[in-house]
Amino acid sequence: MNFEPLKRTRLWIGFVLAAAIALTAQFSHAKNNFNPDKFTLVINIFEAVVQYPAPSWFTSTQVFDQVEIYRKRDGWQFLIEFIPKGESFEAWSKMLALRGYYLPNDKKIPIPVLANPITQMLFKVCGAKNIAYQEVTMTDQEATYVMFCTSSPGGLSQFGYGPDVGEILLKSVRRQDDTYIEIYHEWRGKRFNVDDPQTWPASPDTIKEMIRRFKTIHLSKSKVPFK
Repeated sequence: MNFEPLKRTRLWIGFVLAAAIALTAQFSHAKNNFNPDKFTLVINIFEAVVQYPAPSWFTSTQVFDQVEIYRKRDGWQFLIEFIPKGESFEAWSKMLALRGYYLPNDKKIPIPVLANPITQMLFKVCGAKNIAYQEVTMTDQEATYVMFCTSSPGGLSQFGYGPDVGEILLKSVRRQDDTYIEIYHEWRGKRFNVDDPQTWPASPDTIKEMIRRFKTIHLSKSKVPFK
C-alpha cells in the first residue's frame, strides 16, 4: 500500500461496538517459530465470534507473556485492550483493541455512519491541522482506514497525550447481525512529520503488515447465548 500522498480530508470514524467473554489463541506451530499467518486470536462479543490477528509486537504464541489486558463491559457495550507486557494504560506505545456494541433497535446502520463519532473524538484530541487520513476499504459492510495524528494537544496528559505526542491508528469497523465490532491497532510516540516516515512511531512496513493481517479478520454468528 502506498502512503503517498495522504488525504487531508474529513475523517470517517467509528461508532464503536461490543461485548464478550472468551479469549483463546489457535495456533499450529512451535513456540519459537512464530508465524502470524498461523496464529489467530478469537473472542466472543455478544452475537459475534471475532477472529483477529496478532498485534505487531508479538514474537511467540505465548499470549499472556506478551500483553497487559484491560477489559470492561458496560451494559451492551464491551471493550478489551492489549498493550505490550510491562507498559501501562496511561503510557503505552502500542495497543490492539476491540470494541463492541449490541444495537438491536438499529439494524443495518451503514458502517461508514458508525465510523463517524470515533474519528471526531480523535479529531478533537489532535486538531484538524494535525490529522491525515488514508482509506483502505469503505463499504456498507466494512470500513478500514489509517489515521495519522502528528500531535495531540487536545488530549489529556494523564492518558499519555500532549502536543509532543503523535499517534497512528489502523481501524476496521464491521457488523454481525445487531453486534457492531471495531478492531484497531495504534502506535504512539513522539510528535512526527507525516511527510517523513522516519519520524513515525511505526514504520510503513509495520503498518502495511498490520493492514495485511487485518484483511484476515472474520466475524461469524455466535452459538453462545449472552445476557
